[in-house]
Amino acid sequence: MFLEWVICVWAPYAGIFDDGTYLLMDEFSVHMKSECAIAIQSQGTEVDFIAGGYTGALQTLDKGVNKPIKQHVQDAALTWAIANQDIVKPSRVDVLRWIEQA
Repeated sequence: MFLEWVICVWAPYAGIFDDGTYLLMDEFSVHMKSECAIAIQSQGTEVDFIAGGYTGALQTLDKGVNKPIKQHVQDAALTWAIANQDIVKPSRVDVLRWIEQA
């Protein structure tokens, strides 16, 4: 999935810059796979990694904003799944409502 993101999202974005791009990622094992690194670097992107344990300190939005929002959406999805066991997946309106409430 990450390699697909590199190809479909990062490559077009990086392609608009003549002087290269820079991508800072955490040390998640998928980010460090050679085929992913090669795909990113082939776009003229310099890659660096945040050492383990520092992501929260360096990416404050992940801790202070994104995490509470994701937790709210996850709780809403679980509540929905319990109440709607006969429905395969929630509607887009349901998901948008959870995000709006978060």
